[in-house]
Amino acid sequence: MCGICGKICMLSLWFLMFIASALYIQLFSRHPSVKWAQRSDKLFIIVQLPDAQDVKFKLEPEGKFFFSATSGADKTPYEIELDLLDKVNVEVSTLSVSSLHLYFECMVY
Repeated sequence: MCGICGKICMLSLWFLMFIASALYIQLFSRHPSVKWAQRSDKLFIIVQLPDAQDVKFKLEPEGKFFFSATSGADKTPYEIELDLLDKVNVEVSTLSVSSLHLYFECMVY
């Protein structure tokens, strides 16, 4: 019900749909399997997600890594955010994508 007119209006329906979609993403997004390894000069991150689609990732110089994608016929959302222990050199970091996983190689300062 609308707080202004007391009826069901488009604004209240839109607001309910917005809240429901945000809640759906928060409740039903999953975390992909992640493996990592580190040497003194490099950090390796492997995100195992077969047939990843709509891949988005962000690597920040101060040491934050964010990844999101969908997978499967129902386009299930997956996401992960990692706080890395050190700063990384974003300019020379690389990404390789295969049908089974995504491989990030980051240079550590």
